[in-house]
Amino acid sequence: MFDIGFWELVTLGLIGLIVLGPDRLPEVAKTLGTWVRKLRALSRSITDELERELEIQNLREELEAKNRAIVEQSKKLAEALSKPVETITEEEFRQHQADRADNTLSKKQPPSEERS
Repeated sequence: MFDIGFWELVTLGLIGLIVLGPDRLPEVAKTLGTWVRKLRALSRSITDELERELEIQNLREELEAKNRAIVEQSKKLAEALSKPVETITEEEFRQHQADRADNTLSKKQPPSEERS
């Protein structure tokens, strides 16, 4: 985290021993250790919360995209159903069949998970 080596720790310990004295040094070290633990826990908590928020945002975007696709398909279907059967061209029928095949294939494929 701070990239402190052995000799840096020894130097800090000696300076602390000289400045604080042998009586207060263990208390200060204990307090400092407690604060470092709390800071690490807080950092971990914030990171977890941000990851959850990002996942929620990704799911929301995916749902909105699927909702737009459903609305588009329903408009196409409503338009196709409003025509008499005799007026539907062969091309429109084939396009409808292709759209159905695409939707069937996309349902069978598992959703891709992009986690790092």
